[in-house]
Amino acid sequence: MRLRSGLYRGQGQRLFAATAVLSIALVMGAGPSVATVAPGAFCPTTAAVSGASAPGGFEIDGNCLPNAGGLDWSSPEVGIQPMATDGTGSGDTTKFTSGAPKGDIEYVYAYAHGDSTALWLDFAFTRASETGSVGYELELNQGPARAVDDYLLNISQSGNSDFTLNSVQRWNGLAWSSPTETTGVVAAASVAKDFFEVSLNLTSLTGVTTSCPPSTVFTTVNLRTRASDSANSAASDFISPITIPPPNNCPTLTLDKNVVGGTADASAWTLTGNTTDGSVPAAFATVSGKTGAAGPVVPGKAYNLSESAGPDGYTGGLWRLFGLNRATRVEGADVGRP
Repeated sequence: MRLRSGLYRGQGQRLFAATAVLSIALVMGAGPSVATVAPGAFCPTTAAVSGASAPGGFEIDGNCLPNAGGLDWSSPEVGIQPMATDGTGSGDTTKFTSGAPKGDIEYVYAYAHGDSTALWLDFAFTRASETGSVGYELELNQGPARAVDDYLLNISQSGNSDFTLNSVQRWNGLAWSSPTETTGVVAAASVAKDFFEVSLNLTSLTGVTTSCPPSTVFTTVNLRTRASDSANSAASDFISPITIPPPNNCPTLTLDKNVVGGTADASAWTLTGNTTDGSVPAAFATVSGKTGAAGPVVPGKAYNLSESAGPDGYTGGLWRLFGLNRATRVEGADVGRP
């Protein structure tokens, strides 16, 4: 079928009159996840540090606990966290040297979102040791390979002092630019200094627009450490690249399947929504996965909705609009099979 900014319910039937229902919801912003911080992952629950704030609605306070009205790493809305586990000591397969644990990254957290004034990336990581001078390089990329207008943030910690964002640099295709101001950054470390989090106002730092889609689409994060807080110190640890939902202000298309009748599980089908409009960036062109799959889409564009073949004895049916949630209603003439 073709989706034009609406919410749909598809109705089908199993042989012998059982009914299969597909529902698709288009709502503004990311929907909540049932997952929070994974069991066993370190994320401090100590009291907020002094000077804590919540830029863009996300708390930068040195812990994982949300206060009233704010989001933090244990909030359901930020999805499954941490997004990566790097391993420490002999269990770390992504490192340059067998250096001290002060620069040994373990857990990595990331959450991208937008509001009416800016696009934001909230990022956090833990390290194996609480003390020691370390340099960190946080790279924000538009894809797996470095490209023009990617950004590098240089962070350092001297001894057991607070973490400091020293500079922001832009990749020009050949080299990193001269360091620029760090306006638009809020950072905090846990009391023990083994957990660091930062909120990046990407609109202020990089000039990315709040439009949908944004003027620059960041989808990958890389993090490296250096043996000391000196910019010329030797490389120490690194994480495998993390793929993130692009920071955006677009609506979210959510695809769910509910099988009514029979014993088949909804996860037996793969649901997909995609557009062939070449003006839509790749990160916004396709949403696909098992029931509950979600991703950002561009309003005003037509998305083809489909499902994979499921278990024997089930057949798909028509799709129908079932809710609005601030989306534009689609007329019946626009609803049909691809």
